[in-house]
Amino acid sequence: MPKYYIITTSPENFDIERKTSGFTVQGLKERHKSTVQKWQPGDKIVYYINKIGKFGAIAEIISGYFKDDAKIWSENDEKWPSRAKSRPIIILEKDEFLDVRRYIDILTLIKNKFSPENWGLAFQGSVREISEEDYQFIESEMRKVISRRKISGRNEARIRLKSQLNRFTKCINPENRFLGCMKKLKNRDSETEKA
Repeated sequence: MPKYYIITTSPENFDIERKTSGFTVQGLKERHKSTVQKWQPGDKIVYYINKIGKFGAIAEIISGYFKDDAKIWSENDEKWPSRAKSRPIIILEKDEFLDVRRYIDILTLIKNKFSPENWGLAFQGSVREISEEDYQFIESEMRKVISRRKISGRNEARIRLKSQLNRFTKCINPENRFLGCMKKLKNRDSETEKA
């Protein structure tokens, strides 16, 4: 049975994590070694970004604990030697991050323990276990964002296809000079791209 955790990180470290390891390694301070040692393949990690109060990613643990003193995130950062390998499940873009303030009366880790004005206390510290219910809710909200992204991408593809069809239609003429028209359009497009 998987367990679910929230890791609290700064906006800077979240960006570094995205650019360096791509959420393929989880690292915590030595004092959290016992927590990382409990992690099993299949456990899930939700990234909470402090200072902005948002969720930005989910990763799945794929290995057991190991210790590594190499700095992999930033030379100016700590070592975070208590580690486990992971794989990213969902990584949101900055403009897609989930604002925790929208969910303070839904998430049990907040509503059962903290008053609405003190919701931020639920995320103090580096790591905490959360309920499956909270995890499922956060993941479903992230998946909604991803589905909107896919719909938007499909709309862009439809627009490109419609544009290509319009160009194609313009090339059909009574003299059946289709190929010459397409070549002219291609040449015009490549000249536009160069400019």
